[in-house]
Amino acid sequence: MTPIFASGDLNTPHLVPQCNKNPPAVACQRVDFPVCHIPGPEAREQQRQSIYQAIEEGRLFLREIKVNSESEYLGSEKRAPRPFYALMRGVSVKMRLHKATVGIVELNPLACYKRNAATRLLVNSTRNPDELKVKCLPDFPSLQAKMQEQAERAWEIYPAFTSGHLHHDGTYRPPKLRKQQYPVQISHSEVLSSGYKAEQIKCVCIDKEDNFMNISDALQKKQELEMELGTGPLPLAVYSCNGGSLEVYFDDELAGNNLAFNEARLGSFSLTHNIAEHTFRELLSLLPMPLKSATLNRQSLEISLSLAEDKLIILHLVQNPGWHNYQRFQTLKNKGFPLCAKFIIDNDWHTLLDLLSMAELNSYRNEISRSDVAKQLFVDLFNSGVTISDYVIDQVLAGCELRWLSCYMKAATISSNRRGLTCLMDRRFPRNPAVILEFHQFCEKATPRQLAEALIEICQILFRTGYDFDCLSRSLLALFRYFRPDEAAYELLRNHFDKEKFYCPHKKRPGIKFAMQCIQWIKKRWQDREQEPFYQNWPDLVQQTQQEMIDLRMHLGLHVQSPAPQKLTGSGPAELQFLADAFSVPPVLPAAGDNEATILTVLNHYYRRPGPERVLNFLGHHTLPKIWKPRHACNHVLRARINALWYMELLEKFNVMTFSDSEKDLLALATIYHDAAAEDVPKADEESKAAFYFKRDLAGQYPAQLLEHIAMALAEKEHDRAGHPRRARPFSGKLRDYLHVLRFADRLDVIRCKGVAADFPGLATARRFGFDSSRLDLPVQEQFDTNPDRKSDFQLELEAAMHGAADLVQVTGHLASDGRAVPYISAYQLVPDSKRLNMQFEWTPTPRQKMDGFVDNNVRRKIASRAGLHTCVTAGHKECRTDTQNGRTWGIHNSWHDLNQVRIPSRMTLLEKMQFEHNEGLLSQATRDEIENEVARLRCQGIPMQLGTLTQTTLKSPAAKRALENRGIRVDSVKRQRGCNSDGLPREDEMLVPVYTGSDAGRHDDGSRL
Repeated sequence: MTPIFASGDLNTPHLVPQCNKNPPAVACQRVDFPVCHIPGPEAREQQRQSIYQAIEEGRLFLREIKVNSESEYLGSEKRAPRPFYALMRGVSVKMRLHKATVGIVELNPLACYKRNAATRLLVNSTRNPDELKVKCLPDFPSLQAKMQEQAERAWEIYPAFTSGHLHHDGTYRPPKLRKQQYPVQISHSEVLSSGYKAEQIKCVCIDKEDNFMNISDALQKKQELEMELGTGPLPLAVYSCNGGSLEVYFDDELAGNNLAFNEARLGSFSLTHNIAEHTFRELLSLLPMPLKSATLNRQSLEISLSLAEDKLIILHLVQNPGWHNYQRFQTLKNKGFPLCAKFIIDNDWHTLLDLLSMAELNSYRNEISRSDVAKQLFVDLFNSGVTISDYVIDQVLAGCELRWLSCYMKAATISSNRRGLTCLMDRRFPRNPAVILEFHQFCEKATPRQLAEALIEICQILFRTGYDFDCLSRSLLALFRYFRPDEAAYELLRNHFDKEKFYCPHKKRPGIKFAMQCIQWIKKRWQDREQEPFYQNWPDLVQQTQQEMIDLRMHLGLHVQSPAPQKLTGSGPAELQFLADAFSVPPVLPAAGDNEATILTVLNHYYRRPGPERVLNFLGHHTLPKIWKPRHACNHVLRARINALWYMELLEKFNVMTFSDSEKDLLALATIYHDAAAEDVPKADEESKAAFYFKRDLAGQYPAQLLEHIAMALAEKEHDRAGHPRRARPFSGKLRDYLHVLRFADRLDVIRCKGVAADFPGLATARRFGFDSSRLDLPVQEQFDTNPDRKSDFQLELEAAMHGAADLVQVTGHLASDGRAVPYISAYQLVPDSKRLNMQFEWTPTPRQKMDGFVDNNVRRKIASRAGLHTCVTAGHKECRTDTQNGRTWGIHNSWHDLNQVRIPSRMTLLEKMQFEHNEGLLSQATRDEIENEVARLRCQGIPMQLGTLTQTTLKSPAAKRALENRGIRVDSVKRQRGCNSDGLPREDEMLVPVYTGSDAGRHDDGSRL
């Protein structure tokens, strides 16, 4: 039977003026392209830009395919519908890249879903798209809007509310308060298409975060796909699931003679140099793809066969200790083999003592007899400074099963960070000296609460042993030496068993009756403890055990040494220098300026990865940082740029300084560059190195003298600090002006770390947490006063904008709390997650746009507040006067929808935006007039609630139709393709769709839909 595919009941039609019918599918004729054919530079660039434009508009679709079956599909005349998922720049979509994935631009959507709807279930089925479990969206534009909404919600700083929707009775369901935040990455969408042709395939896509994907393998698979599908040469699209960004490359930009050879040797090369392969690959993946390819092409990766052989020998010895190869261990030790290094086994770090201890423990558990060479190895390795991981210590000392190994560890003064005593207490307590010391050391450090929980552990063990109360008598008596059970402990015990927290699958659950039996027994043992010889002798037993461990340590010759520093390689770092050299290659800035592309490139190059000075150091780490410059992160320099721009506007407003457009452009960029070398080089060299990068990268794109002067100001930015050898160096003219701007922009944001003085933003010299407000380096010709009656207009405007800068810090990620009397986030009842926001700024492909958006949202919040629209934080909506009958609310539930309804004055400057929250009287009259008009409009109209997903049931309802008419939307009946009939021909059905009529009630001020 020919499968029937329903094409959108389209359970929720889109607001469109008219409905275009989808043309029937056209059979695809197989065309063989010569693989060697490569498009010219202009054609390639056109291809690249068309893909970039497609993802910008959300029109790039991915499909995971099996090449052979897809080839048959594309070669057939009748092509059934196929599912895809859509990408959009800046939207972090989880990808499913287990097979070859192709990118397609032109599609004929039949049905759209905001997440995976498993439309494969429609194959050989008569069900319609709306019958799947995932709700069917109106059409593709609705999917784009939903993806954009989900992406914006990842930045949300309001309490998490769902969006409301229109009911079929014409009323609205208000937003509901959610318990959890929206995820940063969203599940991929799914679009059911009427089918596609080979000519529609525009690229092959791979996952940028898949560090184990070799470039050579990706190119080879792509070429095989091109041959099989007959597409001709395709570009390779590299998609980042974290940030939602895409890079497009062609074969000759990536391929090279040594590439496949070196990528195949990465595992052996990293093992030879004692580097985790995933760490090595992850560092390489931080480079742009062409640079990564060029780096691996430049030279052959040399593998030290002798060092690799030595590693295998010593690893075999510690995992299979025997006297026959112990002499080889001594030889390697004398030769200087790095015994203290960590080794990668099963993709995890281990020391030689870790491997030896776990091998011995496993042999004991498997009842395998081992030779005494393991004991000698333990002593040799420990005396060589080899450490043991906390995990292995806990495994060995958990129950002290292996007597010799646990005693050796205690003799070496090694203790676990255990959280309980369960494994130590049994019928044989105490089994060996290690158990006595572990018990004693835990109880000495334990809190009363932990000791009370140890009492519960004893009772749980009793329950497992069939209520044999006497079996753990000695454990309880030992515990009494450190803990006196009181009524609080007994109450904890009663609550524990009464609530049935403990469960044994083979016995009935204990309840309060069992707890009372335990308490009676415990009280009896406590009363009789003084008559028990074990209780009386416990202190002497502990002292005797401690002496035994001292004697054992002396007998074995154990001596604790500081761990030797980990060596990255056995033959020095010279063989890894090529990696540091790759990170030294400057970024490419073809059209530099204070624009999104330049800022993104600079952040990617200098902030979202380590500088060349730190690259080799990180090769020895098991995991790499997610934020490479936590004290100088992307959000910090983006805020500094905002500070520089509004500060220059203020200086020009009062004729303190003037700047040309080129100067403003370069000073804004200089604030982005000012921490380019931070945390990579010594503190004293940070500014000079950043100035070098700034001048090198922008050379030839700005006047040489101007570039030189601003680079000099960047280099001298910190030379006014106390104790700096060049502190007293005089500056004059424009260079001094540039210093004013750069110092102010950076140091104003530094207040987030240092705290603020009680008079903030008063400009008296006041200290708190080390910040001196005089370091803002304000113009000497301006007079500043802490007396409110004597403050100049310049000071008033400056202070208001400084408060605005402090507000911006609070909603874009910060390292300290707001030091003002009324913190900004408290005033608006916001809940920003600083850690999450910091990470978002490290990933986003639109950093400037995002920071500018936060500035605008602060303005919108103030306007909404003026109109009486405050943050809604209650599920009952008592604070926002939500009108479910008319679909209006007078509260802010989120920033992605509600704040976007608030109109910002068209001519409002950046300085005014920063000042608005704290001194509205400083704004121009035109700006104040526009704000008053918007406040009046909001007071009257409020915020229109979300329509949600409009089903056919809702669209048929007269009440719902009237509600839509009030929004400027009418409901029309149109014909839409719903798939194919049993004979394979297109089928059309009548359906209802909402159509925008052009009324102002249905649009924002920017023309987009409500």
